[in-house]
Amino acid sequence: MRNFKAFMDYAKVVDLPMHVMPFTWTNNRNNASWARLDKFLCDPLFLSWFPALLQKGLNKSLSDHNPVMIGEPGKNGLPCEAVETHSVGGVEMEAVL
Repeated sequence: MRNFKAFMDYAKVVDLPMHVMPFTWTNNRNNASWARLDKFLCDPLFLSWFPALLQKGLNKSLSDHNPVMIGEPGKNGLPCEAVETHSVGGVEMEAVL
């Protein structure tokens, strides 16, 4: 975990805030352990284009991991499932929001 945090510092990436569910994994035992293993990381430039971007933990089905979606509140609601095309500096980008 220390190496991962060092990578995040070196790459200057941001771990997006989690909305609704704070954890994404459980060991499914009586005395359950919970952890947030799944994350979306973005660089500050990307975050400047989408400053309100959040992660939302969804209900799990068969896996021991909760799926995570990203989106902006107020844009297609949250969770956001639409694909939008953005033009940044003349470059077309598709974002699943």
